[in-house]
Amino acid sequence: MNPRGSIKDRVALGIILDAESDGQLRPGDTIVEGSAGNTGIGLTVIVIPETQATEKISLRRTLWATVLTVPEKP
Repeated sequence: MNPRGSIKDRVALGIILDAESDGQLRPGDTIVEGSAGNTGIGLTVIVIPETQATEKISLRRTLWATVLTVPEKP
């Protein structure tokens, strides 16, 4: 749906299409992206450091993503 108009949404679509064509992704599978940015918005589950701005986390949830916050690691 490209909610923010970012080119990175197309990257997410490319990841999905490649994984489907290789047989690595099947109907019902879940993609998890470790992301604090726009690529993660294009997918369904985002793992993001809990130190990210609350607005950033809230926006991703508003855009129907499942957001898992984790402790920040260097």
